[in-house]
This record gives sequence, structure tokens and C-alpha cells, in this order.
Amino acid sequence: MGLSDKAALIDTKIQEEVFYSAAKEGVFEWLKDREIVKKYPLFENLRFDFMIKCSSSIGFIEMKSAVLLFDGVYAGYPDCRSVRGRRHIEELIKLREKGFRSIVVFAVAHPKAKAFKPYGEGDPIMPVLLRKAQNAGVEIYAFKLALLLSQNLVEIEDNSLRVVLI
Repeated sequence: MGLSDKAALIDTKIQEEVFYSAAKEGVFEWLKDREIVKKYPLFENLRFDFMIKCSSSIGFIEMKSAVLLFDGVYAGYPDCRSVRGRRHIEELIKLREKGFRSIVVFAVAHPKAKAFKPYGEGDPIMPVLLRKAQNAGVEIYAFKLALLLSQNLVEIEDNSLRVVLI
């Protein structure tokens, strides 16, 4: 199927539902032996997208949409300053420091994207903050969605897209 049959999927609710269904089906290697037990959990006064559980430990996933394409190959987040996005990353760092599994996952939804990279022109703090998060043990993943126009279907094209943090 060529690029002419694909479009960027900008609806974050559909992105989230595709991720949730795929996670339940075991599509993501990094979620093996973990179960999503709750959507939109409120924890320490902040709402996350998912709570996960493994044995007796819990963790949190925050999902971000990366639709912007830059440098011809990278899906970027955010496309503008994101105070809310920063706060989520900062809270994931704090939770990781307290021993919780903390994950940020980027839904790459542009058909030409070949990797994910934080978009510093949109928010110059985000690349620095994501490196800080990674150094603190926050897991950072990306997966690529494809909106197939002729089939009116959304599928996961790559369940482990490359993440570039510089």
C-alpha cells in the first residue's frame, strides 16, 4: 500500500483506542507481563492516560500525539509550547523516583514519519525534559499508526518506532 492511500490520523481519541486495543492484544513488547488496569487514573492530583500493573506494582502511561512532520523524516511533539505536556513528563519523573514504572509513549500518526524526535522549535524545553526523564528511568517509546483511506481502517504500522533524543 502506497503513501497515497494513507493520511495523518489527528484524532487523539482514536489514537488512544487503537493503542489500548493493541496493548490488550500484546502488540507492544515493552508491555509484556503488564496489564492496563485503568484508563484515566487520578494519582497525586494529576490524571494520566493509563495505569498498568505487574504483580503487586503499578505504573503509569502518558500518551502524546506526534502528527507534525519535520526534517522530512521525524514525527515531532509538541508543535507548540505545552505546559500540560511538560507537567506530565515532570510528574512521570517524580513517580519514577518514587519507584513506580513511568512511561511516555508517542503515537506517531504521520505517514511519512520514520522516527520520533521531540520538536524543539515547538517547545524548546521539551527535548531537554525528555532527556532528563530518560536519565531518571522514565521509559520513552513510540509507535506508528496508519490511517488507510481506501479501507477506512486504522492499523499499527510499527509497534516500536525509533525514538531520537539528542
